Amino acid sequence: MNEKIENDKIFRRTIELEFEKDKEYGYKHIATVSGGLDSRMTTWVVHDMGYTDQVNYTFSQSGYLDETIAKEIARDLKHEWIFKFLDNGNFLTNIEDMIKVNFGNFLYTGSAHEKKYDRFIESKSFWVNT
Repeated sequence: MNEKIENDKIFRRTIELEFEKDKEYGYKHIATVSGGLDSRMTTWVVHDMGYTDQVNYTFSQSGYLDETIAKEIARDLKHEWIFKFLDNGNFLTNIEDMIKVNFGNFLYTGSAHEKKYDRFIESKSFWVNT
């Protein structure tokens, strides 16, 4: 039990360091959320710690649990939520760049849709507090 409590403290301290850095730079808090346990727990714990002004983003096939669960969480926590669908496979077209990014060490499709979403996020001005 003590190990679990210590791990929770470490997890929360890590979140605090990251989200306080956002505040230092004047950034909004951005956190991925999906149907997976890791992102759900991070989003909930971050909110519980008082970082309630979050932008959550999700990318998945339309109608999949990653979309529906994430939408419910963002709605329930009253977070801004952005969804990018991956239905048409256009994110798979730049193979050479993805191999350069991950040196061929990871599943290509994961890196490809993450990189496409990164470009989408970078093109938006919402992530900087004004």
